[in-house]
Amino acid sequence: MPTADAQALGEGNQAVLVSGKDATGNTVTGAQLLTVDIQPPTLAINTIAQDNIISSAEHNVALVLSGTSNAEAGQTVTLTVNGKSHTATVGSDGTWQVTLPATEVQALAEGNYAVNASVSDRAGNSTSHSANFTVDTSAPVVSVNTVAGDDILNNAEQAVAQIISGQVSGASPGDTVTVKLGTHVLTGIVLADGSWNVALDPAVTRTLDRGANTIFVTVTDAAGNTGAASRAITLVGVSPLITINTVSGDDIISAQKKVRH
Repeated sequence: MPTADAQALGEGNQAVLVSGKDATGNTVTGAQLLTVDIQPPTLAINTIAQDNIISSAEHNVALVLSGTSNAEAGQTVTLTVNGKSHTATVGSDGTWQVTLPATEVQALAEGNYAVNASVSDRAGNSTSHSANFTVDTSAPVVSVNTVAGDDILNNAEQAVAQIISGQVSGASPGDTVTVKLGTHVLTGIVLADGSWNVALDPAVTRTLDRGANTIFVTVTDAAGNTGAASRAITLVGVSPLITINTVSGDDIISAQKKVRH
């Protein structure tokens, strides 16, 4: 068959029909079914570690890489990560997966990496695909500024709102800052200049014990790494005490007393 004719065959099953005559002049025919398969299989890699970022917690455990392909079940997917090769098998549902051991994940330094994958179908057509991910194991660094100028809140300062503030490095603007004081949880965000602040309402301050209290602050970056800091503050003075005098001498109102009053 000329090359041009072979190239003109469409994808799928094709019938080859032949006919001829034997030495005695009888017509002889034959048929053969062949399949034209020149399309490479599809290959996809699922999101790595849920967000394509490996955090400090994820850096210490095995990593599952998975994806899909329309190559025939049983075909081998070859993956390369950081110079190491792994193989997976396409399942009957078109999925595949391979697990990188924790030792290999721990060997990945901070930075950007690529997963390179390839697969061939039974006809020999091959395809490749890659996906990028980042290793980010550094937790944000958060600090808490002095509260009320000296970390001591007197009665007057407890009666007005106080600003709890600080700085964060290694996080992005908009990341959440969580402040815990006693049983109360306050939230703020990292601002463009790396600062953060929350307002401590007098209603919250009134519920705190006199004496030492600790402010706990945490911030989590996009990779899931959490930084923490704390600061001790002291509440001084006596909480306002409201008293009510005895009513009617004995806290009992009789019918006679009711008439008199």
